[in-house]
Amino acid sequence: MSHRRRLGTLLLALSTAFLTGGGRQALAKQRQRPQPTRTHTGEVRDRSFPVMGLAARAKAYRSPVVRSGGGISAAAQLCARYENELDSRESAPRTGTFTFNIRDDVDAYAAQYCNGEYLPRFVDRNPNIAGAPVSESPIYMGRRSQLSVR
Repeated sequence: MSHRRRLGTLLLALSTAFLTGGGRQALAKQRQRPQPTRTHTGEVRDRSFPVMGLAARAKAYRSPVVRSGGGISAAAQLCARYENELDSRESAPRTGTFTFNIRDDVDAYAAQYCNGEYLPRFVDRNPNIAGAPVSESPIYMGRRSQLSVR
């Protein structure tokens, strides 16, 4: 048997032993470890009544690229689906407050705010700096009925 073949057989045996023994569990634990995150608070408000908070779906994305096949649809209340979702929250109904938790390894993120009665808002650049609020907070949303054409 040649040296290369013996070395290949040895490496195969070692990797098999690692994966069938405790090595597989160690790898699984390492994958399950939560990523450190940075928090970003924000508020969603009604443009007509700025003191009023809104319940809205707030989503953070790694990039503002629309997901293929996921474009804007009536069912999604004109909210597009973007690639690489990082976090999704519902803002509190009376205060409009929410908090994103964004992984440390992300430099910046895009955010989308949706509520069926309001036009969606999209902010494409939010820096992921520890403790920084979301950009443009409070986020003001205008009602669809106020902007409809008759």
